[in-house]
Amino acid sequence: MKEIEDVVSAGDLLPTIASVAKANGPFSLMVAWSKGSREGRTDVIDVAPQVFTYKVYRPLRDDDDLFSQVSVSDDRTADVWPGNADLEISADALEELAE
Repeated sequence: MKEIEDVVSAGDLLPTIASVAKANGPFSLMVAWSKGSREGRTDVIDVAPQVFTYKVYRPLRDDDDLFSQVSVSDDRTADVWPGNADLEISADALEELAE
């Protein structure tokens, strides 16, 4: 039987987040990546385009204390805020903003 030498690629690894914290700029997050195209990097990402485009993020617009409470989701695929399950920005969206 002939050995299969070709490797099947399913594409890039999905991005996952190692850590997140509020950065110095308004609506900026410092995101450290654990997997994906930005693995091993730490980026300061301006999330204002997300926050000011979608109504779901309205609670973050005027509450700096809430914005500062950002954390990484349990599965490491999003940044989340307490008190509202809809307050999250996916790792995919963050990766796109970082690029």
